[in-house]
Amino acid sequence: DEHVSRWRKDATSTGLITQLAADSDRASRASGTALREAVWDPLARAVGGATRVFVVPDGSLNLINFAALPAGDGYLFENGPLVHVLSAERDMVPAGGI
Repeated sequence: DEHVSRWRKDATSTGLITQLAADSDRASRASGTALREAVWDPLARAVGGATRVFVVPDGSLNLINFAALPAGDGYLFENGPLVHVLSAERDMVPAGGI
């Protein structure tokens, strides 16, 4: 929860001048990286080379866009698997049931 709150605060801060904007971007990347390391990186090791991942976030994780988390010089959506966010596990069951 703390990582999510910090990243959301840093990512939505805006600077009135270039220096403040640059500082805001650095803070956002740092807190986003900490969040990715805490939440996504353990999953990434578990899913290996999957090209598509289905996630059912709980609590404050519903407030984040996993694809927008910083990864290296870019973001997860640029090099990571396609992330599908579901509201519940039952969303994986085919329409006709099992």
